[in-house]
Amino acid sequence: MKNYIYDLETYPNLFCGVFNTEGKETVFEISARKNDYEKLLEFYTDKNIKYAIGFNNIKFDAQILHYLVSNKELFIKKQGSELVSLVFLFAQKVISSTYDGGFPPYAEWNFGVKQIDLFLINHYNNKNKMTSLKWIEFSINHPKVQDLPYKFDRPLKSSQFDEVIEYCKNDVNATRKFAEECRDLIKLRISQDKQYPSLRLLNKPDSSVGEQMFLHFMSESMGISIKELREMRTHRAPLPVKDLILPYINFKTSEFQKILDWYNSSMTGGLENSVTFAEIEFVFGEGGIHASWENKIFEADSEYDILDIDVTSFYPNLAIVNNFRPEHLGDAFSRVYKNLFLERKKYPKGSVENLSYKIILNGSYGKFGDEYSFLYDKKVMNQICINGQLLIAMLCERLSFIDSVTIIQANTDGVTIKVKKSKRNEVEDTCKRWEKLTSLELEYAEYKKMVINNVNNYMA
Repeated sequence: MKNYIYDLETYPNLFCGVFNTEGKETVFEISARKNDYEKLLEFYTDKNIKYAIGFNNIKFDAQILHYLVSNKELFIKKQGSELVSLVFLFAQKVISSTYDGGFPPYAEWNFGVKQIDLFLINHYNNKNKMTSLKWIEFSINHPKVQDLPYKFDRPLKSSQFDEVIEYCKNDVNATRKFAEECRDLIKLRISQDKQYPSLRLLNKPDSSVGEQMFLHFMSESMGISIKELREMRTHRAPLPVKDLILPYINFKTSEFQKILDWYNSSMTGGLENSVTFAEIEFVFGEGGIHASWENKIFEADSEYDILDIDVTSFYPNLAIVNNFRPEHLGDAFSRVYKNLFLERKKYPKGSVENLSYKIILNGSYGKFGDEYSFLYDKKVMNQICINGQLLIAMLCERLSFIDSVTIIQANTDGVTIKVKKSKRNEVEDTCKRWEKLTSLELEYAEYKKMVINNVNNYMA
């Protein structure tokens, strides 16, 4: 069995399907001039295809193929000209049913051949990330980016059939190229799906995978059904921020002390403020702390190092060491969350297992503020976000006291500095004191050069 990249095109008088594995193409046509229906049935089986990989195939291409396979007794006797008309009508039904977020006729788990949908696993169905195959072709520098040569709802001349088939081949080649770029993500989803088949993770984005797996572990730990767990939430009115701030957080500079005072006088919800410190603007908001020089180049040399200092699994560890948890999940949440972190540490970075646990741990943060999630408790989200920002600010402040240190950037989980090599020991001692105070762990990386436009656009 092999994996096949594929795509379909449906017109009133032409159906074509192109399947590609390792650069070898197989083409099927149903029309008045040719009827490959029986050949397609022989080819499109789980005995021949391990995974059928496409772009938006769950809601379209796989629907068409399942329709053709499941109606074999009716369709096997039909001429190509009659069958292609039925396929086109069904294709329009599929498009209509999925318009504006609707459901297609067939559920994914009904398909005889397992599907991998690059559109879904990359979360391109999210309205903020919505992406077409044409844009993918452009972004990966595919040599030929073209639109459908003829309107999909108009009958074609027979002389135009081959042009449409060539167009379909080009889309398959582009999808194949994109699938190669997604190979690690595909490998991860296959591994997760095999490990937890009942969760149906194969075509879910990271955020959904993390929530589904966490749901599974919480259900086991609490001894209640997933269905019951899904309904659990903690709803809250706005809270005084001063009640959420860790007691050991403190500042020695007036700039950051003003931020702390502002937090202590605020209620949760829509908090955003900024302060200029060490010649750059530090922005505090619901997305985390951000600060950076703009339009500047930093380079390491014989006298200076560029050091990137990140907190290991910052948000998950912040919750674990401080026992931040949704009220309705109690001790079970803390127990499961910690166990997941310890399990992740057993596997080397870059491994499928390590990445799988990382997705579960990191994906939970956004769900604390999602009223549709069983993790919903905005107190936890605020505890993590507000304290996280203040702790990074504390680290920046303490490092800035060291002679020769320049703060280059600060972000949600770390800080980048330029420092004299002779001062590295002072930097490391300062970081160790911060680690002891917070019970968190820092990790380091060195850069040769940073070219910065702004906080969101830079190369290191």
